[in-house]
Amino acid sequence: MQEFKDKIAKYSPQLLTDKEIISSNNLLEEIKLINLDVNSLALAYFRYVDTKDLVKRKIIIDNFGDSIIRNIELFQRIGKISLPKGHKGIQTLRNVFIELASDLKIIILKLYDRLVYLKECDKNISAELTQIASECLNLYSPIAHRLGIRQIYNQMEDIAFKIIYNEDFKKLDKAIERRRPAMEKKLIEMSNFLKELLKKNNIEAKIQYRVKRIYSIFKKLEAQKISVDNIFDLMALRVVTPNVDNCYLALGVVHRNWVPIEKRFRDWVTFPKPNGYRSIQTTIITNKGDKFEIQIRTDEMHREAEYGSAAHWAYKEKINADESWIAKLKEFLENDIYFENPNALDEMLQSESKRNFIHILTPRGEVKTLNEGSTALDFAFSVHTEVGFHATGARINGKFAKTKTVLQSGDVVEIITNKAAKPSRDWLNWVVSQSAKSKIQLWIKKNEKAEIEAEGKRFWEKYKKIHKHKIQGFDDDQIFKSNLNKIGFKSSDDFFSAIGMNSMKPTLSMLRKLYPGAFEKKDKFKATTVKRKSTSIGPKIIIEGVKNIETHLAKCCNPIKGQEIKALITRNSIKVHSHDCQYISDIDDSSRIKSATWSIGTELQAVKILLLGTDYNQMFTVAIEKAQEDKITVLSIDKFNNHKQYEGLEIELEVRDIEQYNDYKRKLGRYAFIKVIK
Repeated sequence: MQEFKDKIAKYSPQLLTDKEIISSNNLLEEIKLINLDVNSLALAYFRYVDTKDLVKRKIIIDNFGDSIIRNIELFQRIGKISLPKGHKGIQTLRNVFIELASDLKIIILKLYDRLVYLKECDKNISAELTQIASECLNLYSPIAHRLGIRQIYNQMEDIAFKIIYNEDFKKLDKAIERRRPAMEKKLIEMSNFLKELLKKNNIEAKIQYRVKRIYSIFKKLEAQKISVDNIFDLMALRVVTPNVDNCYLALGVVHRNWVPIEKRFRDWVTFPKPNGYRSIQTTIITNKGDKFEIQIRTDEMHREAEYGSAAHWAYKEKINADESWIAKLKEFLENDIYFENPNALDEMLQSESKRNFIHILTPRGEVKTLNEGSTALDFAFSVHTEVGFHATGARINGKFAKTKTVLQSGDVVEIITNKAAKPSRDWLNWVVSQSAKSKIQLWIKKNEKAEIEAEGKRFWEKYKKIHKHKIQGFDDDQIFKSNLNKIGFKSSDDFFSAIGMNSMKPTLSMLRKLYPGAFEKKDKFKATTVKRKSTSIGPKIIIEGVKNIETHLAKCCNPIKGQEIKALITRNSIKVHSHDCQYISDIDDSSRIKSATWSIGTELQAVKILLLGTDYNQMFTVAIEKAQEDKITVLSIDKFNNHKQYEGLEIELEVRDIEQYNDYKRKLGRYAFIKVIK
């Protein structure tokens, strides 16, 4: 790398502006750990050079040959595509990448180029930067995922998330930063302890640690509807050893000293992910209740995990890029489902993360690796998409079987096809592979588009009807369409299609993003209508044998007009209690207790209710709505969080009598999210 820098130092000022030189140096810094040849370094550094300038063109050719000029022009062609907002722009870029798929060097350099641009500009957010961040999240990051280049997609997703979803980023960043000092302290302690254990067992290893990435946390919170504290891999350590034997020895040390969490162990060394990722991964819990994800891998595995197996082979001297990688990347880029449905890529990656695989043989003896539980139909799609589409049955070990038959490792499978056969929705229940599922979904979407969208729309309207009190007055079609991009969709057709295909379910979080005004209204309503002073002097009380003396309602039982009451004469005042109040029952001197009744009148009485439940906003909304229905004035609503299990509301109301009060409580008690009323 330094030799290359020395070579270009004398003429780079003739070819690039100062700003372009800074950006080119930043790119070289990002790719310094990849074993690049000189021509690839030149492409990275001189990607901004104006090749139409004959003087500049000659300098490049004299030093690096004709081929670098062609690559620079190809690279610039991608950058100069005029992208309209929305799906068409991403589709245009994908088509270019499909053409380039046979040259992984250019694709990988373009990914790094976009990452550098985001890093250089992320503090000056503009419309152009937002557009590029969207491209990164919707195209470049998925490609980096598919190639397994963690070094790119980790950083790219976090920066793009911050730019596009700034409010969500700020909230989550605040929550993580509040926990970070404690987590980093725990990670350091755990790292040191693990290092000593490995040393005692003569296992050579380096220990690294990190707090989970913010965008990765966001996706998990959105998908699983959990709190930050319930994420298992929030704190993670990585053990890097010189060889595979040490990986399994280190795993033994970890599992002997801590309790592994069930279903959180993955052996991707024996069964690598389809994108080439290899590592042992386990999650353990300490005796203090802290959870740590621990990755164990060799130095070579670590390098491939950071920079991708495809990148490793693409840049290895005198070896061409693995043809299977090119085929996989082309298939991925050509599959609309990964780009039109924002959940599809995550589902595919999660599917590929499964630990258990089976090995199936074709009649010619070729081995196909499939997820455990795969059917003959999964196998058909692994052979070829068209074989899958027209599959009608299979011969498994020479015997006829249905396409939904589950395969076992070592089975010899031959697929029977019929040109007239076509996919059906039932197939989605038979296949395990996300790749096969995506192909079936895409076929159904293209061939049964209207029916699927109509079904999705019906389901969405039904969901909105259930929550109509939340969005009443804000259920506007234009607002809905303009906010679709907030949940990753380009059009209402794509949105309804995703619901109709059962690849996504409506949620309250979705309603909040699609109809933000409805929830803003409630926030304002809270601020302006729940703090009032009572204008009522309260109901009058008639006490046996006593006149013109001020009375007070006892706070121990808070009697409400309409209840049976008694008066207690004290040294300084008269307190009115409900007739069954325990305090009255404990008084020995019966002469101090007088009969009392409520006077007839229309005076209102201020009373309080405590609600405990699972959703503060829902409780607030219902409390206001039911009070309005019964023409009850709400004087105040205060939130409290001192209950271990539930959120709480303290409501002060003005009621006529105990009957109106009890009727109001009964109506609140019908809602499942309200657990306690007192």
